Amino acid sequence: SGAVLIRSIKPLLGITDMLKNRKIDVISNLTNGPAKLTQALQITTNQYNIDLTKNSELFIIDGVRPKKIIAKPRVGIKTGIDKLWNFSFEF
Repeated sequence: SGAVLIRSIKPLLGITDMLKNRKIDVISNLTNGPAKLTQALQITTNQYNIDLTKNSELFIIDGVRPKKIIAKPRVGIKTGIDKLWNFSFEF
């Protein structure tokens, strides 16, 4: 088994609801961090261990395919900096 930490997203839909969930009105600051992302999407500890590949209360669907996946070293660590485990996308 494994896991991936999604640190931020650029929302295309549901922005009005996400702004209400976060109690803010600045879109640029809406989902740019793990805590902000979970607040915006109303993800709580109740969803721990849900399989995101299965259709359930929380799941990931096919989206827009990125043109390029960029792999970089992780930020803020001292060991393992040779590992390119920080990924971002170009659309």
